[in-house]
This record gives sequence, structure tokens and C-alpha cells, in this order.
Amino acid sequence: MENEVLELEASGGCSVRQLRWLHAAALLQQVDYESLSVLLGEKDGQVAFDWLQAQDATEGVQAVAAAGSQRVLIAPELSSQLLEEGIRR
Repeated sequence: MENEVLELEASGGCSVRQLRWLHAAALLQQVDYESLSVLLGEKDGQVAFDWLQAQDATEGVQAVAAAGSQRVLIAPELSSQLLEEGIRR
């Protein structure tokens, strides 16, 4: 799997790790660091949350501050696509 990740990243495509993070986020549709760390583990949870926060809102991912904590919202259309892609893989 590591070779597949490296090949995808070298080609400029979405990495397998990123697909995993997005699939986890799509399951919840609204995530924060704590929820991602439960799904992915502490280290990957932090990396995933930072990566998700850095994404462009036009891609269906939006970072917001709610109740004093940072959250990432996944648009319903993107959530459906990610769930289908996660199931397919």
C-alpha cells in the first residue's frame, strides 16, 4: 500500500491516506480532531484534520469554528461520493 500511496502522490492525485481520511470524515459529515483521532488514531487523526482544514471550500470541505472548537463540514454530495468510493475500494 505504501508504494501505491507514493505513486498517487507523485502523480499529483489524491493519496490512499487522503481517501481514507475523507471516507472517515464522510461517515460523520462533520468532524473535529477528537472524532478523527478515534477513527484513525491520534497521529493520523491530527494529520487528517490539518489536511481537511486546508482544503478549498469549493471542493465540498469547509472548516468552521463551532462552540469554540474547529470542525470540518463535508457537503452531502461529496459525502455520498466519498462513501461510494470508500466502499468500492
